Amino acid sequence: ELSVAEPALLAAKQSVQSIKKTHLDEVRSLAKPPKNVQLTMEMVSAMLGEASSDWNDIRKVIRKEDFISTVVNFDPLSLTAKQIKMVEDNYLSTEGFDYNSVDRASKACGPLYSWASSQILYATVLRKIKPLREEVDALQTQSSALTIQ
Repeated sequence: ELSVAEPALLAAKQSVQSIKKTHLDEVRSLAKPPKNVQLTMEMVSAMLGEASSDWNDIRKVIRKEDFISTVVNFDPLSLTAKQIKMVEDNYLSTEGFDYNSVDRASKACGPLYSWASSQILYATVLRKIKPLREEVDALQTQSSALTIQ
């Protein structure tokens, strides 16, 4: 799973870095965005810790100068289990809300949708393998201790 999630996350980050300023400015200037643009930006804002469904609040988040760098440098381990479930339940499982429909609605939001979905996948995989990694570390520590004796 990690072998799928990690490359997807890296590709999504590169895609976000490639968002043209004109495309992002277009989203920032929308008074009433299309549904999938609104949902994408709500989802991204929530993941960044700015949970609000009010478009004016969301616009404040995306108008920040460091918005793109904040997204690109986001640490998926900062997502709580509650945030992951909320994003999966409220956004990623919404019918008609997928990469293709979002990308058609906005060239800036398509990469942001990919970023969000890949962050959720990556964080989920990391949570699954964390106990296994801890067990491997413990076994390696035991092995090292036995080798020294």
